[in-house]
Amino acid sequence: RLAARVAGQVHEAARRCLGPGQGELDRTTFEEIFPWRTGWASAVLTEGLLVPAGAGYRFAHEELGDWVQGAHLDLDAALRSLVHRWHRGRGGTVRPASTEGEPRSLPVPRHRIGPVIQAMVLLGRRQGTAALAHRMADLIEALDRLWTDGGPRDEDAAWWAAHLLNGSLLRVADARPYLGVLRVLAGRITRRSAAPDGPGDLGAYGEFGPWFWRRLRLPEEDRIDLLRRLVPADGLPRTDGDERYLDAVARRLALDAPAVQPLLCRWFTDERPLLVGPDAPDVPLRPTVAAAAQALLYARRDLALDELTDALIA
Repeated sequence: RLAARVAGQVHEAARRCLGPGQGELDRTTFEEIFPWRTGWASAVLTEGLLVPAGAGYRFAHEELGDWVQGAHLDLDAALRSLVHRWHRGRGGTVRPASTEGEPRSLPVPRHRIGPVIQAMVLLGRRQGTAALAHRMADLIEALDRLWTDGGPRDEDAAWWAAHLLNGSLLRVADARPYLGVLRVLAGRITRRSAAPDGPGDLGAYGEFGPWFWRRLRLPEEDRIDLLRRLVPADGLPRTDGDERYLDAVARRLALDAPAVQPLLCRWFTDERPLLVGPDAPDVPLRPTVAAAAQALLYARRDLALDELTDALIA
């Protein structure tokens, strides 16, 4: 009974932390949930469950606080407040500065993204991966409307959309149910890379660089296929010094050449040309995804020569 009561009070504290502000309990609310006269306040402070923060109290361990708060968050209301109310319609129309009496400023600071990401992950566990995939797809559509080729239409809302999508995809234990979302995302990045400013200025899509695709919890076969979809963007010159998608493939190849070599051989039928910038010379034949795979395998053939031979003749 004592454990159940403690859990109930902790969850109530988490619920009260939600909403506008810094995610803290004010002193009055803290004393209401954990009265000093009964010893509860001293106990939670002594055990380090909550700690003083400014004029109130917050959870001492951020991950625990995110998890408990995420369990009580109304996810759809949060997504609407942070992202979706700032755009509408298929034409990319963005809401004006104030709509239906709503304040223009976003209701929570960016550092409080943790509970929202946790709520998305919990949605997938409780209601199934299809429910979470639907919210992820909505965030991609929001990104297209909030950050166009001409620049941001609402930078704050686009930031939330990109980071919620990024954080939830990296947090799920198995990203395979979201391969459809990831393929759409890869297509958007390749398309945005063909814009005048090229891959060095992807806007909010810059949160999904090669490092992101390396960290996804996916079988190698699915990861390499997603990177194949992104490689056409490598043909454009970069001005930011960042790695290319083919560099990410090269890293995976170096880690486990026998596993990756056969997957790269599947690229040999992909004749999509690499994208080129507006100043590139007009040549009849442009390098293709297949040619990029062949060049990489040749350059790194010393990693596992016998296995490469087997993969080529398979």
